[in-house]
Amino acid sequence: MLAFAVGAALLGVTAWLILVGALIYGAVTAGVPWLIAAIVAIALHAVAVFLLVRAIRAMVDNLTFAATRRTLSKEDSVETQHGSGA
Repeated sequence: MLAFAVGAALLGVTAWLILVGALIYGAVTAGVPWLIAAIVAIALHAVAVFLLVRAIRAMVDNLTFAATRRTLSKEDSVETQHGSGA
């Protein structure tokens, strides 16, 4: 499953790169200087990265790891009742 996930991710990235390259090629064919087309593509990607990172940072507060805390608290209570397992 991990190999399939990596393969799917690589294929997705490859498809994205081909799409962006085709859009830049189309813009250059339409008369836009290649440097301008590349700068626009980079700028759009930079804006997308900024928005995604901002969204990720906003979601960090929601990571409470409640299930992990419950599991650890159960294990701690079991160890204190039965003593150290070492």
